[in-house]
Amino acid sequence: PLSLSMYSKKFPNYPSMPMLCNTSLVTQAICQRTRLIHEKFNLIVDLHKQLNSQKLDDTPLDAPNHEALAASPTLLYKYKLEIEAMVYLMRRVLDNLVQLSYLLTNYAEFEATKSIAYNEIGRFADKEIASTDLEKIIIGDEYCYSKDSTRFLRIINDLFNSFKHCLIHDESYLLMCPDTPSVTSYQAKNNNHNNEIIYHNHNAYHLIMGFQDTVLRILKNQNTYNQMT
Repeated sequence: PLSLSMYSKKFPNYPSMPMLCNTSLVTQAICQRTRLIHEKFNLIVDLHKQLNSQKLDDTPLDAPNHEALAASPTLLYKYKLEIEAMVYLMRRVLDNLVQLSYLLTNYAEFEATKSIAYNEIGRFADKEIASTDLEKIIIGDEYCYSKDSTRFLRIINDLFNSFKHCLIHDESYLLMCPDTPSVTSYQAKNNNHNNEIIYHNHNAYHLIMGFQDTVLRILKNQNTYNQMT
């Protein structure tokens, strides 16, 4: 897990939103959400072990006995719903970092409009080249700002959207990797089922590492911006 004592010290001093929001409270909330993300990850690993132990009885996970599943439905669904909760919290933290980055780079614009024009990672997920300071903080560049080399922002954005928007996501609920906790989903981009149906299958360990790396990368880029300006 990220060390919260070190983690909190990595935040720059964000501009305030007078009479609206104390941004230091946002950083505290980010730290607590990160703590809960790690707690949920540990729970997901434990639930995965419990589900695997059920393979010894007459209810194989790849073809469950529906009567047995109906009698005790909570374990599999708890595993899947805890995964959804973890991904939601990851997305919430990253969206908060986008908004805080906007305050860093476009505070005069915010003062004039009282509007945060960029408030979520979806605006950056498919962007290849950064042209503004805000884009450089979030996706990086080839020079001063660390890049999103693993495309994690796109992965977590697509995964979250599949959970949030797509009915066919629920078709993945009986899918489970036997060897390691995994995050599965089906997605029709823009909920148009004429589009290619995307099958998500992500190692949960990779997902938590990608989240940690991305948070630290964005914080590093925020501090780089402050030093350069």
